[in-house]
Amino acid sequence: MSAYFTLPPDMAIFLRQMKLLGVSLPLMGSATITSTNVVRLLGKTLNGDYATTDFVANSNPVAEAFAQAFEARYHKRADIDSSSSWDAVRILATAMRHYGTSHPAIRKGILSLRNFPGAESPGHYNFILCDALRSMQSLARLPPPRSHVGLLVLLLDIER
Repeated sequence: MSAYFTLPPDMAIFLRQMKLLGVSLPLMGSATITSTNVVRLLGKTLNGDYATTDFVANSNPVAEAFAQAFEARYHKRADIDSSSSWDAVRILATAMRHYGTSHPAIRKGILSLRNFPGAESPGHYNFILCDALRSMQSLARLPPPRSHVGLLVLLLDIER
Protein backbone atom coordinates (compact mmCIF):
# COMPACT_ATOMS: atom_id res chain seq x y z
CA MET A 1 0.00 0.00 0.00
CA SER A 2 1.27 3.50 -0.65
CA ALA A 3 0.55 6.79 1.10
CA TYR A 4 1.77 10.32 0.62
CA PHE A 5 1.19 12.98 3.25
CA THR A 6 3.02 16.27 3.62
CA LEU A 7 2.24 16.99 7.27
CA PRO A 8 3.52 14.59 9.94
CA PRO A 9 0.34 14.71 12.11
CA ASP A 10 -1.79 13.69 9.11
CA MET A 11 0.55 10.81 8.34
CA ALA A 12 0.57 9.67 11.97
CA ILE A 13 -3.25 9.73 12.22
CA PHE A 14 -3.62 7.83 8.95
CA LEU A 15 -1.10 5.17 9.92
CA ARG A 16 -2.50 4.77 13.42
CA GLN A 17 -6.02 4.29 11.99
CA MET A 18 -4.76 1.75 9.47
CA LYS A 19 -3.02 -0.25 12.21
CA LEU A 20 -6.10 -0.05 14.50
CA LEU A 21 -8.29 -1.34 11.66
CA GLY A 22 -6.00 -4.32 11.30
CA VAL A 23 -4.45 -3.42 7.96
CA SER A 24 -1.14 -5.24 8.01
CA LEU A 25 0.16 -4.48 4.53
CA PRO A 26 3.61 -2.93 4.37
CA LEU A 27 3.40 0.76 3.57
CA MET A 28 5.52 2.60 1.02
CA GLY A 29 5.27 6.27 1.91
CA SER A 30 6.76 9.70 1.59
CA ALA A 31 9.62 11.12 3.62
CA THR A 32 7.04 12.30 6.14
CA ILE A 33 7.12 8.80 7.67
CA THR A 34 10.72 9.45 8.70
CA SER A 35 9.94 12.74 10.45
CA THR A 36 10.73 12.94 14.14
CA ASN A 37 7.07 13.56 15.01
CA VAL A 38 5.73 10.50 13.17
CA VAL A 39 8.42 8.25 14.65
CA ARG A 40 7.72 9.64 18.12
CA LEU A 41 3.96 9.10 17.76
CA LEU A 42 4.05 5.64 16.20
CA GLY A 43 7.37 4.12 17.27
CA LYS A 44 7.70 0.39 16.66
CA THR A 45 4.46 0.18 14.71
CA LEU A 46 6.43 1.62 11.77
CA ASN A 47 8.65 -1.48 11.61
CA GLY A 48 8.19 -3.14 8.24
CA ASP A 49 7.08 0.04 6.46
CA TYR A 50 9.16 1.83 3.83
CA ALA A 51 9.75 5.46 2.93
CA THR A 52 11.73 7.49 0.47
CA THR A 53 13.67 10.32 2.03
CA ASP A 54 16.33 12.88 1.21
CA PHE A 55 17.97 12.71 4.63
CA VAL A 56 19.74 9.79 6.23
CA ALA A 57 22.03 10.72 9.11
CA ASN A 58 24.91 8.50 8.05
CA SER A 59 24.64 8.97 4.27
CA ASN A 60 27.57 11.38 3.95
CA PRO A 61 30.03 13.23 6.22
CA VAL A 62 28.04 16.50 6.15
CA ALA A 63 24.81 14.69 7.10
CA GLU A 64 26.58 12.85 9.89
CA ALA A 65 28.11 16.04 11.34
CA PHE A 66 24.78 17.85 11.08
CA ALA A 67 22.86 15.01 12.76
CA GLN A 68 25.33 14.86 15.66
CA ALA A 69 25.31 18.63 16.18
CA PHE A 70 21.52 18.82 15.93
CA GLU A 71 21.00 16.04 18.47
CA ALA A 72 23.56 17.55 20.85
CA ARG A 73 21.88 20.96 20.66
CA TYR A 74 18.18 20.02 20.59
CA HIS A 75 18.20 16.56 22.23
CA LYS A 76 16.19 14.99 19.42
CA ARG A 77 16.90 13.20 16.18
CA ALA A 78 17.50 15.28 13.03
CA ASP A 79 15.07 14.62 10.19
CA ILE A 80 14.24 15.79 6.69
CA ASP A 81 12.63 18.99 7.98
CA SER A 82 15.64 20.08 10.00
CA SER A 83 18.19 18.99 7.39
CA SER A 84 16.49 20.75 4.46
CA SER A 85 16.16 23.95 6.48
CA TRP A 86 19.82 23.77 7.52
CA ASP A 87 20.92 23.18 3.92
CA ALA A 88 18.74 26.05 2.63
CA VAL A 89 20.17 28.55 5.12
CA ARG A 90 23.74 27.47 4.33
CA ILE A 91 23.10 27.75 0.58
CA LEU A 92 21.64 31.24 1.00
CA ALA A 93 24.48 32.34 3.30
CA THR A 94 27.11 31.06 0.86
CA ALA A 95 25.50 32.86 -2.07
CA MET A 96 25.20 36.11 -0.09
CA ARG A 97 28.77 35.89 1.23
CA HIS A 98 30.27 35.45 -2.26
CA TYR A 99 27.88 37.50 -4.44
CA GLY A 100 26.11 40.06 -2.26
CA THR A 101 22.67 40.56 -0.77
CA SER A 102 20.59 42.03 -3.60
CA HIS A 103 18.05 39.72 -5.20
CA PRO A 104 19.98 39.52 -8.52
CA ALA A 105 23.22 38.81 -6.63
CA ILE A 106 21.63 36.08 -4.50
CA ARG A 107 20.06 34.54 -7.58
CA LYS A 108 23.36 34.57 -9.42
CA GLY A 109 25.14 33.16 -6.39
CA ILE A 110 22.73 30.26 -5.96
CA LEU A 111 22.82 29.40 -9.66
CA SER A 112 26.61 29.39 -9.61
CA LEU A 113 26.84 26.79 -6.85
CA ARG A 114 28.01 23.39 -8.01
CA ASN A 115 28.38 20.29 -5.87
CA PHE A 116 27.42 22.18 -2.73
CA PRO A 117 27.95 19.76 0.17
CA GLY A 118 24.60 19.33 1.86
CA ALA A 119 23.19 17.17 4.63
CA GLU A 120 20.51 15.75 2.37
CA SER A 121 21.34 12.67 0.30
CA PRO A 122 23.27 12.17 -1.86
CA GLY A 123 24.93 15.20 -0.38
CA HIS A 124 25.53 17.59 -3.29
CA TYR A 125 23.25 20.26 -4.74
CA ASN A 126 23.30 21.74 -8.21
CA PHE A 127 20.86 24.38 -9.44
CA ILE A 128 19.03 25.03 -12.70
CA LEU A 129 16.52 27.53 -14.05
CA CYS A 130 12.96 26.38 -14.63
CA ASP A 131 9.95 28.01 -16.32
CA ALA A 132 7.37 25.72 -14.73
CA LEU A 133 6.83 27.84 -11.65
CA ARG A 134 6.26 31.28 -13.17
CA SER A 135 3.10 31.78 -11.16
CA MET A 136 5.15 31.76 -7.94
CA GLN A 137 7.51 34.54 -9.03
CA SER A 138 5.98 37.15 -6.78
CA LEU A 139 6.78 34.94 -3.79
CA ALA A 140 10.39 34.64 -4.89
CA ARG A 141 10.67 38.38 -5.64
CA LEU A 142 12.39 37.74 -8.93
CA PRO A 143 11.94 39.98 -11.96
CA PRO A 144 9.57 38.72 -14.71
CA PRO A 145 11.17 36.07 -16.90
CA ARG A 146 12.73 37.01 -20.21
CA SER A 147 12.78 34.29 -22.84
CA HIS A 148 13.46 31.01 -21.03
CA VAL A 149 14.52 32.32 -17.65
CA GLY A 150 12.22 31.43 -14.79
CA LEU A 151 12.42 30.59 -11.12
CA LEU A 152 15.06 28.70 -9.26
CA VAL A 153 14.15 25.13 -8.50
CA LEU A 154 16.21 23.13 -6.07
CA LEU A 155 16.96 19.73 -7.56
CA LEU A 156 19.47 17.11 -6.53
CA ASP A 157 22.23 16.10 -8.93
CA ILE A 158 20.93 17.99 -11.96
CA GLU A 159 23.58 19.34 -14.27
CA ARG A 160 22.93 22.48 -16.30
